[in-house]
This record gives sequence, structure tokens and C-alpha cells, in this order.
Amino acid sequence: MRGGVCFFFLVSVASVSPPGGDFSDPVIPATLGIVQVFWGLDKKLAQRKHFPSINWLISWTTFMTRIMLNLCHLKQRYCPFYKTVGMLQNMIALYDMARHAVETTAQSEKSITWAIIRENMNDIMYQLSSMKFKDPVKDGEAKIKADVSELYENMQQSFRNLED
Repeated sequence: MRGGVCFFFLVSVASVSPPGGDFSDPVIPATLGIVQVFWGLDKKLAQRKHFPSINWLISWTTFMTRIMLNLCHLKQRYCPFYKTVGMLQNMIALYDMARHAVETTAQSEKSITWAIIRENMNDIMYQLSSMKFKDPVKDGEAKIKADVSELYENMQQSFRNLED
């Protein structure tokens, strides 16, 4: 919940698991064409208890969901709920702000692409990925929540600067 506004998300997932990994069946490309994303699962990652066991090197997606894939791998597996919520809120906010910037400038002379966002927001991306290293025992809940809020404000300001 941010500023009295409650966020709800609907996620649609289609699963394609052909026998023997044979992707030549006509149903497979049709399904992939609809969902427009392929997450290649890696048995070795699963055996090492790395979840989700998505192999980023063989996975592909369309442009907008690529932003989300880039952000999802930043999430840490073990952390307190408040920290997970804060990190995910900022990841979703970054995704929403990036999507808005790309969509609203697509037809203008100064169009903003994911590459431009990534190039201009290296520091923000680093701060977001570094959130996973914040120690709840050492830093405490109040400090981590304050850091999450500060990062959100920095993201908003960075996108304002980028769009100006």
C-alpha cells in the first residue's frame, strides 16, 4: 500500500512442457506466441535448491516483460516479510515507471527505451539490487523501511529527470 492506494496484480501463466523437450509440436509455438515469454528451467539450479530455477541465458521474452525478468533476479530468497514487501514494491514501481516512460515517449523524438533507462539509472538499479544485502538484525526494521521509502523517492525523481 502506497499513499493510501492499494495495488492488486493479476498474473497469467501458461505452462508448456513438451515430452522430451521437443518444441516442434505446433501447439508449442502457438502457446509461446500468446504468452510471449519462455522461462527455461534448469535442473541443475533446482538440484542446488535455487528457486526459481530459471536459466536466464536460455529464457526469452518480449520487450516489456524483459524489464520484469531483469528485476526478478534481484530478489533475495531469505529475508523478513517487510523487507521482501519493500523490495518487491520498489521493483514493481520501477517496472511501472519504466513502462510508463517507454509507452508515453514511444512516438516522440526523445523516445525512452529500456537501454536508456538502464544506462541512466545504474545507481538506482544498484541500490535496488543492494537492498538484499541489508541486514535486518544490524539495520533493524525501521531503518530498512526508511531506506525502501528513500529509494522509491529517488526512483520517482530519476524518472522525472529522465523524462524532462
